[in-house]
Amino acid sequence: MRRGMGMMLGMFVMVGALGCSGGSMNATPTQPLAQQPQPQAQPPASGSGSVGIVDFSFGPQDVTIAAGGTVTWTNNGGVAHTATSNGTEFDSGNLGSNASFSHTFNTKGTYAYHCAIHASMTGTVTVQ
Repeated sequence: MRRGMGMMLGMFVMVGALGCSGGSMNATPTQPLAQQPQPQAQPPASGSGSVGIVDFSFGPQDVTIAAGGTVTWTNNGGVAHTATSNGTEFDSGNLGSNASFSHTFNTKGTYAYHCAIHASMTGTVTVQ
């Protein structure tokens, strides 16, 4: 019986030592955690923006401006295009080669638009 008590006491000591030395399943990692990526800052909104139309695309496709700012679309290609709001905010009508259209945005929000002639051409104006 005495020998059995000694073995049990020895087991308790070993289990206690493992728990204190970090050998248990709940051990705290010793390596530092990887740094979390920081959110990218939005570029400051400017008072105006310019969008070129060429090769069946708007460039840049997305523009950010301040409320009260104006965006100007210029057709730099040889084919007619439009800058037409997905809502009712603006419509350039057909813009021939080298023609421009401007619209002033007074209300904050995001305005999606497209070319009414070439539906695959899309863009957005974000007003801050």
